[in-house]
Amino acid sequence: MILIIFLRGVLAAFLVIIAMPLPGVMAMTLDSFLEQVLSGSEDLRAIRQDIQVLDLEISARDLELAPTMSVGLQKFWDNRPSSSSNRKLSGQSTEILLSKPTATGTRLDASSYLETADYLSTDDAQSLLNWQLGVSQSLWQDAFGRQTALRRERDWNEQQSRLLALLLQRQEALAVFEELYWDIAATRQELVIREENLERSRRILSWIEERFNRSAAERVDILQAQALVSGRELQLQLAADTLKASQARLKEQISFPGDLVPEDMDLENERPLVSLAARADFAPEYPVLIRSLQSRSEAGLLKAKARLASDQLKPRLELGYSYGQQGFHPSLSGARDQAFSRHNDYHQIGIVFSVPLGRSLIRKARESADIAASSGEIRAQKLERQSSIQWSELERTLSEQKQRLGIARELSRLQHDKSREERLRFEKGRSTAFQAITFEQDAAESQLLVLEQLRQLRQTEARARLFVMRGSVAP
Repeated sequence: MILIIFLRGVLAAFLVIIAMPLPGVMAMTLDSFLEQVLSGSEDLRAIRQDIQVLDLEISARDLELAPTMSVGLQKFWDNRPSSSSNRKLSGQSTEILLSKPTATGTRLDASSYLETADYLSTDDAQSLLNWQLGVSQSLWQDAFGRQTALRRERDWNEQQSRLLALLLQRQEALAVFEELYWDIAATRQELVIREENLERSRRILSWIEERFNRSAAERVDILQAQALVSGRELQLQLAADTLKASQARLKEQISFPGDLVPEDMDLENERPLVSLAARADFAPEYPVLIRSLQSRSEAGLLKAKARLASDQLKPRLELGYSYGQQGFHPSLSGARDQAFSRHNDYHQIGIVFSVPLGRSLIRKARESADIAASSGEIRAQKLERQSSIQWSELERTLSEQKQRLGIARELSRLQHDKSREERLRFEKGRSTAFQAITFEQDAAESQLLVLEQLRQLRQTEARARLFVMRGSVAP
């Protein structure tokens, strides 16, 4: 019997030792743990890069307003007769065009055209040089840059929506890591508590064996005490296995050096809910669900798309003006001199009007965009209502859990006092082994109940990470 008790003690001590930090390993607070998660998690690093990609992608969409240059080179041979000439010719031409659209719907153009031709039948040569400056302004469709403003509004809402989707992924990952942290912290403390419970059960077994040797206890009392010891050894082993499984889950998610050793007092540290909410400079001053704010951005995106589609289906009316000069001379230098002479200039002004046909198709396209915007608004309103309710429910749940924690602490104190008094009565022969063991089990369960309430309280706080309020987005 003594050997069995000794071996059981060695096993229990080993289980507790594996839960203790190794020499030189500092206990890690939740904040330091999450900092390591942010820098070490491949998923979170990828999300940070996705945010950078999103910013660059949206910024690059103004590329349609960037200047463009086109160059055309041509070599030609023309043997066709015409009403004015029956001469064959060959030559080459070069055309350069610079164009710059603006955000106000104005387009600036500058072009130059050079052609040199050799008349094969007469061995004559001619050079043509032309340059032109032009400006055009949209007056109906995309009037004074309306589409650019609508596109930027669309892009802004799209950027916020996609940014919030990435932020939600980030916060969900942090919430999962935090819950894992609390699981490991609670399990490590559970190991300590169960080891203490096991030691108390061994002392009870020793007292009962001593009483049995004095014929003051029965065989069934020894069996009940032995069952208590075996049960607590099993519970200790299960807790140790749970800790190993949690550590393995952590290492699946992040390359973590060694085992996580949470700070012992972290479970006791209460945190304001708003301090856990994510931050975004376009969020409201009060906490809202990230998914709700994302839905609002999606609704804005659909509205901007509807207005943009409506404008794109309008008739096109464009006013244009151009000024240029042209030179034509047998020599290239002569053509150049003429091209920069006011005697060879020209002016053009005009209006271009075009309208899409098929009004039924136009009406369907507009209705489709309007209905999509309406459905997006409906979803956004629903999520806004849910967001308000869920934040209130989160605060209510935390308040109730704090009350349960206080009750559990008081219950644990009473159960331990009761168990201590019952052990004293048992040692004096004024109580039964069954009564002492029952009271000991109640005290042990009440202590674990306090630990479970703490774990649930901290994990409930972590749900606040799924909300967002105004502030700078964390890197």
